[in-house]
Amino acid sequence: MDCDDTPLAEPPLVDDALLAGLREALGPATDGLIAKAADVVEDRLAKLKALATDPISDGFARLAHEIGGVSGQVGLARLSREALALEHLARIGEAAKARAVAESLDELARASLAAMQGR
Repeated sequence: MDCDDTPLAEPPLVDDALLAGLREALGPATDGLIAKAADVVEDRLAKLKALATDPISDGFARLAHEIGGVSGQVGLARLSREALALEHLARIGEAAKARAVAESLDELARASLAAMQGR
């Protein structure tokens, strides 16, 4: 079987091992980092929605990249993967697929941030 035919396992909403490493390295400052990341994700999602009519623009791809990077840094694994997939779709010109992923990203972000609470 070609490796392109192998479905990827869906990552967890929260990468607990990464989060534990952050807590070990940063201690109480981890909560501030997570709060800042949540603010950035929410801001970029709002901007992404504003550009949804042109999902193959460079600005759209850049915002998806920022969401993917920030969420990945704090352990929001599934959100990171989906946002980076959205960036890829935008960069290769897959407008319809990019719109579909973008529409689900907001709900995934809310679920991811809620799952992060209390960890």
